[in-house]
Amino acid sequence: MARLLDQLFRRESRARAYTPTPLAQKAAFREERARAHLRRRLMRLRAQAGRKTQEALQLLPLLLHVNRPGLPGFVDDPACPVGIADYAPSNDAIRLARRLFPEARIKRSAFYRPAVDLVAVMGSAGSIGFTGESDLDVWVCHSPHLSDAAVDAYGAKVRAVEQWLNRHADVEFHLFLQSTADIRVNDFGQTDLEGCGSAMGALLKEEFYRTHILLGGKLPVWWVLPQGLPPPAYAEHLERLLADPTLVTDSYVDLGPVATVPVGELFGAAVWQIAKGEKAPFKSALKLGLLEKTLCSNEPPPPLCEEVKRRVHAGETPDPYCVLFDAVVEHYRSRGDPATEDLLARCFYLKTGVHVDPDRIEACLEDSGDLGVMARYTREWGWGPRRIRHLNEFRRWKFERVRELAEELDRYFLRTYQRIRARLDHAGETQRITARDLTVLGRKLQIRYRKAPHKVETLRFVTPGVGEPHLTLYRETLPGGDAPWRLYRGHVSPSNVEHKANDLLREAEDPLEPLVWAAHNGILGPRSQLGCWDTDRRVSGADLEPIARVLSRMLGQVRGHSPDAPTLLRPPRTEHLAVLGQPGLGGGFAVVWATSWGEVFYRSWTGPGAYARLVEDTLLPFLTQPPPRGRLWVHAPSPKLGSHRIALPLDRRLPEIVEWIGPDLPKGTRRRYVCGVEGGISVLDQTAPDRCTHRMAFDREDLLRLLGAVGPYQRVETRVERQAGDLALLATLVEESQPGLLDLFVLRDGDRDWVFVVDEVGNLSHWTGPADPQPYVLARLLHFLENVFPDVAAQPRSVVAGKDLMDVLRIHTVLFEGTCRAFTATQDHLSRVRSLGLHPVGLVIERVASPAADSPPGYRITWGMQVIDSTRYANPLAEVRRRILEARLSGLEYEVFITRLFLDEGFRREHCGEVAATGHYLFYKKAIEQRLAG
Repeated sequence: MARLLDQLFRRESRARAYTPTPLAQKAAFREERARAHLRRRLMRLRAQAGRKTQEALQLLPLLLHVNRPGLPGFVDDPACPVGIADYAPSNDAIRLARRLFPEARIKRSAFYRPAVDLVAVMGSAGSIGFTGESDLDVWVCHSPHLSDAAVDAYGAKVRAVEQWLNRHADVEFHLFLQSTADIRVNDFGQTDLEGCGSAMGALLKEEFYRTHILLGGKLPVWWVLPQGLPPPAYAEHLERLLADPTLVTDSYVDLGPVATVPVGELFGAAVWQIAKGEKAPFKSALKLGLLEKTLCSNEPPPPLCEEVKRRVHAGETPDPYCVLFDAVVEHYRSRGDPATEDLLARCFYLKTGVHVDPDRIEACLEDSGDLGVMARYTREWGWGPRRIRHLNEFRRWKFERVRELAEELDRYFLRTYQRIRARLDHAGETQRITARDLTVLGRKLQIRYRKAPHKVETLRFVTPGVGEPHLTLYRETLPGGDAPWRLYRGHVSPSNVEHKANDLLREAEDPLEPLVWAAHNGILGPRSQLGCWDTDRRVSGADLEPIARVLSRMLGQVRGHSPDAPTLLRPPRTEHLAVLGQPGLGGGFAVVWATSWGEVFYRSWTGPGAYARLVEDTLLPFLTQPPPRGRLWVHAPSPKLGSHRIALPLDRRLPEIVEWIGPDLPKGTRRRYVCGVEGGISVLDQTAPDRCTHRMAFDREDLLRLLGAVGPYQRVETRVERQAGDLALLATLVEESQPGLLDLFVLRDGDRDWVFVVDEVGNLSHWTGPADPQPYVLARLLHFLENVFPDVAAQPRSVVAGKDLMDVLRIHTVLFEGTCRAFTATQDHLSRVRSLGLHPVGLVIERVASPAADSPPGYRITWGMQVIDSTRYANPLAEVRRRILEARLSGLEYEVFITRLFLDEGFRREHCGEVAATGHYLFYKKAIEQRLAG
């Protein structure tokens, strides 16, 4: 029905139009020339594309035109609109769709109110600049009459079609859904892969008019209007055109005029092109030259698309890429800048990938296609066979030559940017770019040019083929005593090192820094062979090869990723992390990490305390924000090297640490990881998802002091890397204790008795004293627990609420002879304490009511027959301390211990949170005892 109505409307329009007006005749002539030009460009694009891409281009408009089950892009939503105006799928497209999607029911359809006005591909497609590495940017311009719900539903369809295209085709497709009303006023929003449309504005529309190829839909009315119309004249001519009764205008779509590019827009566009130059430097160099041409003209030059239109109306089929290049080169030629002109000529030659045969130049000149075009350019530039041959071998250039060209491009980019910025400041223009887009582009440049501590230098390369097949890391002691590590290309040994000065790539103080630099920049690749010559014979190629493989794999993933706009709007986070044991440097470590922004950093530590400095300087931030699973890389050096004692556990320790300490810490939980390292014991202590500290302990008392700290935690979890000595003891305590129980461990170690307590939530505390046949240390501790445990169990939210001490108490005997083990003997220990009648007399600290109703409660300390009350003494603890010192001076031997106390409100608020555990009482007891003992 829709097609019938459309035909009737056209027939009625033609019936009224007996004689076309001159305006209609000119418009029809221009339309015919434009459509012929676009058809030839589409044929050329199909000839350039591979078979899969040809199929994708043929099916693209069909998939956007209909919404049927079984076809890619089907959206099961009644709000999803359909239809491309003035489009009917060809027989070839329908046959191809039926072959690829036999389940789908496909037929020709026309729609009365189609959703899409225009589908077109833009950019280098169908020009000399299109190569196998080019993307295809497709504009899908929808009708402004669609509702928000319809646009959202159709957007889901467009995204699904894009995903299928990228799975099927040989090149990458990017589909951008945009309202024709927004395009008309140069509002492009997210119309670019990185979503920085505000940086382009009028420039983007000019490029679209100059380069687009129509895949389906209406013809832009711009084609049928005269050349060079400013916006007011454009509107006037358009109004006359639409009012002409002899012209069928329903096959046109108005995308608006090409306005003069504001100076303020050039700044954002320049930043944009420099940022894009990281991936496509040759193309960005040409476009940046066009920006400078626009800026430096005394009068605003006509848009390049108008030159294309002029030549199309004249019956030509101009190549948009050649039009761009000719305009830019002419600008620098007129300024007398042969160096830039030559640089851009090389960029153009290398971008197109069209290689002129230096031995058959005359034959190339006779070619009717791109080869003939490029041959005529090389003759115009005065290039001889030697230079042409050199550029043809670009993919095989040595690293230095690639870098020279990259640095030359860098200087050109920055010089042009500075001139545009100066002109903008001089003109007093404001930047026509949103704060969001400026942030994204600024951070792209920051990634490329920012200098930061430990950041690995990123080289701008203009080709992916800079990997070296063989590299050698070389070290010898110099006359001054220095022994730097040098990375060379090829095979190097003492016999030829003097002749290899031109092959020196990098020099550093440790062997891994040159490898990180080379892997980050693609010089060290997965197929590179690495040799090593160390005159001190401390490091060999076999030691470095595994590290090189780790770096190549990890940093190869980083190079292949480009951060998108949402990522750049967030703070950077660690995406990849490699911890490496330094080979042959006496226990050193190195860390390489890459952020979500794509920046790479490197640090190393050697000598005593290397592990502690590694953890404190670098690892702590990673533990609270670790890289995603599968992006943690660990390598320990060979056991024959001097660093194996601390590095060998690294490959199993670090993944375990990352798994144990991380951002998923449950609320109210404290986690600790304890392991032995060179020079002591490492304790990682995480108290919040984003807070982790590191401390070193150097003996048992030091370790127990670190682990004995308490806080407002409902659960304390400790993981111990079982090793010999005190770590074996600590591992036994942790493994034998059980949540919800009160575990006491009794150990006689030499001339001292030890009692360790792991309370119901995991707090650890300890007491020790001289070895004695009678278990005084245990007796005093049990007496204290009998007095305070009822207070713990009286708290409704305690894990031992309502329980008796005997319900949760377990006492273990620890045997520490070679290996450490424990067995439970609760009743044996209790019976022994009771049979000996040990009832130690100590200090009792009790809360007392204040005599004044408006005063806070006080406390009383009972010491044998002595009572020290806060009503009589301003500081009872200080008074007790004075009396204990007097007693000791008089010859009385007294060991301070407390048998009962209450928790001060200030201590509760700071250390206990909502519930006080047994460990809080034990910690408070020890703190007061130490204070009283002086």
